[in-house]
This record gives sequence, structure tokens and C-alpha cells, in this order.
Amino acid sequence: MNSNLDAHLQIDDIGTSRLTPLLADLPAPVGRTGWPWTQETAPLPNTMPNGAPWPLVSVVTPSYNQSQFIEETIRSVLLQGYPNLEYMVIDGGSTDNSVEIIRKYDPWLAYWASEPDRGQSHAINKGWERSRGQVLAYLNSDDILEPDTLHRVVKTFQASPEAAVVYGDGNLVDGDGRLIRRLGAQDYNRANLMLVDYIHQPSAFVRRSAFESVGMLDESLHMCMDYEYWVRLALAGFNMIYLPEVLSSARLTPNTKTGSLALRFLDDTMRVLDTVYENEHVPEDLRRVRSAAYGHAWRLGGVRYFDAGKRHLAIAAMFKSLRCNPIPGYKSWAVIFLITLQAACGVHWWSPRTMEKWESIS
Repeated sequence: MNSNLDAHLQIDDIGTSRLTPLLADLPAPVGRTGWPWTQETAPLPNTMPNGAPWPLVSVVTPSYNQSQFIEETIRSVLLQGYPNLEYMVIDGGSTDNSVEIIRKYDPWLAYWASEPDRGQSHAINKGWERSRGQVLAYLNSDDILEPDTLHRVVKTFQASPEAAVVYGDGNLVDGDGRLIRRLGAQDYNRANLMLVDYIHQPSAFVRRSAFESVGMLDESLHMCMDYEYWVRLALAGFNMIYLPEVLSSARLTPNTKTGSLALRFLDDTMRVLDTVYENEHVPEDLRRVRSAAYGHAWRLGGVRYFDAGKRHLAIAAMFKSLRCNPIPGYKSWAVIFLITLQAACGVHWWSPRTMEKWESIS
């Protein structure tokens, strides 16, 4: 171990050595500035104000061929200045230079591997299965944590012992890190969660007791495994706390899953809703929003079909939305009308993502 690393050796809650690097410890960036290249979060004291150790936080990054972004992701986690971090990178056997980048940060990783897996959910589950943290999260290899996120989340968990999940706002950025828009969440309401997934995954953290109760991610889902997880926790009666601060930035590029595989969104969402509503013991508060939930899913599916140039599927989805929920809100009516009109005419007068943002807050 290099001597400059010894100075930042920390001890976690069960006595295992942990490294909390400073900016000067990490490989020097070339041609990059700002967070997390030339900026860092000020390190926290080794212990909390009461003298107790900080809760161990486990973060898993699944990755496959993301060499363009993964280094920024890794640095944004390591430079949190948080004294008790367990960080793992689970690579799916990348064929670019991802492994070379990961290997540069090996001294500060609790574990990393590069081997074929069964997809993103499987990679996350592999990491979570190894984890020991009292708080768990996963961060995709093209997303980043904002400065001081881990400290803010841990403080919120400590102030809210009933919380199974702490989640916050996020930023949506482009491939160069330029802000597209803020992804605002809302206070937790179980019925509203059936209408729209307002929990921004990179800004969400789970308490271990809740994780041990409901288990791993559903590996059969590809677009909505996080949404299914929040719904599963909600059905189990767990509470979630909204922290109205930006905790992460998610990247939207033509090559990200959010962009290129968006057409799978509708199938996965419908599977989640069917799992809830095919249960004869569905809670009454969720039963009341059944029609609205399916209607909203079809509307957002229609937006994504239109965005992908599938005009006929977009029109069909909008009509199915009305069949499920004939009396939606006025913003939803506007989305249905404008998408159907544009799809029928073969024009793009208005950005579909603008409409999706508008409806998501209705």
C-alpha cells in the first residue's frame, strides 16, 4: 500500500479497513476540470459527532462498454469524502478499455470484477449480494453522484428511522454533462407511485432491513426494475422519505439504455402494474387508481413510441390510454391530442420529451 494512502485509512463499523481517498490520491485527470475531476467533497471526520462510526454505505456500479463515462462515475463516488464506503464495480465483460480504467481505481474499490453476466439487474444483484452496508444503492456507469450526497442521505436516514428509502431530485444531462433539466421528485404517496415513477433511481438509497425483507431486483425486467422495486417496497408497507435536493445526475445520450431501449418501457411497466392488480388482495388506496395507472402507462408508452418514430403504435397507445381512463386530467388530454395529431400528420411540432415532462407533474 502506498504511503500516501495510509494517511486516509478508515475503520468501518465491523473493523474492516476502508479507504477514503482525497483528490490528490486519485489518478490525475487529463483535460478535465470541475466535479469530480479537480473538485472533491470535504472529508467528514472519522466518526459521527457522538463518537459512533458512520454507517457503512454500499454502492454498486454495473457497467458494460461505458469507457467514455465510467471514470467520472467512479470518481463521483470515491470523492464523496464519506469515511465508511463500500464501493463495488461489476463489469459485464466489456470489450472497450473499461477494465483498464477500473483497474486504475483498484486500491479504493471494495471489489470489482469483469465477467459476462445476465444483464444490468443481475450485475447489481451480484454486488448487493456481496454488500454489507447499512445503506445500499446502485449507480449506473454513465451517471454521477453530486457532491456530499452520501452525507446528506445518511443524515436523513438517521433523522427518519422509519424510512426504508431516502430519495431526492436529480439532473438530466447530455453526453457532455450539460444540464437538460432537473428531475424533480415529490413527497412519498403510495397511490401516486402507481401513476408515475417519481423516484429518480440514481438519487435513491435503501436501508438494509428493507432490502433483506423484499430481496433482490427482478432480473427479468430491463427498463423498470427500479420501479418494480419501489412498488414492491410500497406494497410491503415500507415508508420512503423525499429529500428535496439534487443528489445525482443521469446522462441521456443516443447510446444509453434510457434512449435506445425506451420501447421496452411499456412492456415492463405493464408487467409491474399487472403484478399489483392481478392480486385479489390489492390495497384499497391502490385499487382506486387502477384505471388512472394503466391510462398513464399507455400515455407515456405512446410518447416513447412517437419519440422512436413508431407513429402507428403511438396512436394505438393513446387510444388504449383513453379506453383505460376515459376522463384524464386536462394535461393528459393535451398530451393525447398533440401526440395523436402529430403522429397522424407525420410531423414533430413539439418535443415528445417536453410533453412527457409536462404530464409527469400533472
